[in-house]
Amino acid sequence: MRPARRPGRRAATDPGVAARKAVREALRMLKCGRLEAEVVVVDPPESARLNRMYMRRPGPAEVLSFPAPPAEPGGLIGEVVLCPCHIRRKAARLGYGWRRRLDELAVHGALHLMGWHHSGHEAEAEMFALQRAVLARLGAR
Repeated sequence: MRPARRPGRRAATDPGVAARKAVREALRMLKCGRLEAEVVVVDPPESARLNRMYMRRPGPAEVLSFPAPPAEPGGLIGEVVLCPCHIRRKAARLGYGWRRRLDELAVHGALHLMGWHHSGHEAEAEMFALQRAVLARLGAR
């Protein structure tokens, strides 16, 4: 028999649980709380395969976003695919906690699913300002 898990412990250790919370907050802040985004956690080989197949880039990606067909109210808007191993490595190189980086990338992926992009300076500034606002609301670590 396994010992009982302490309340809240899974959210602290499970990247999928933590990322779903960040995605839900992004959707709520944009008044899209009735929509849903799937959060998928993959290992580096699977991330590399998806990155090569869909983005035509080598190696694993920290985050990939895959929009779904247009959603009905309360529908699925797509998938945010995260690679925690790669996120941890990058967070260490950047000099801050992996959970902060995980939240940042989960929100970033959700914003892409909602149509935000950073292809130009103005669009990038708007998207990253919104990303910072969501992270502040989450109490980014």
